[in-house]
Amino acid sequence: MRNTVDILKPTSSTDATGQETYAYTLYKTVFASYERDAFQKNEAGYIQASGYEEITFKLRYDAAITYNHRMTFEGHTYRIIGLDNFMNLRHELRVKCVAVNL
Repeated sequence: MRNTVDILKPTSSTDATGQETYAYTLYKTVFASYERDAFQKNEAGYIQASGYEEITFKLRYDAAITYNHRMTFEGHTYRIIGLDNFMNLRHELRVKCVAVNL
């Protein structure tokens, strides 16, 4: 767990016109390990800048992390698509994410 990952929580506020606006603010920074599960390539075999990327982060268990949170790592923002409390031990949390801004 040598990589730092920022976990963002959703916040909502009301603007001057009465509309609710949503944004993400920093919840906390954690140490995590990661592995790339899938990514999309183009026909020539090069990774596309506008492709699809799926990553699994492994970090210490935190019951407050939900599907509404987002994670940032190496300048990319990831949406959570899966949470796994490994073996229900509340020791390690595996978070499956997909990139939202490639």
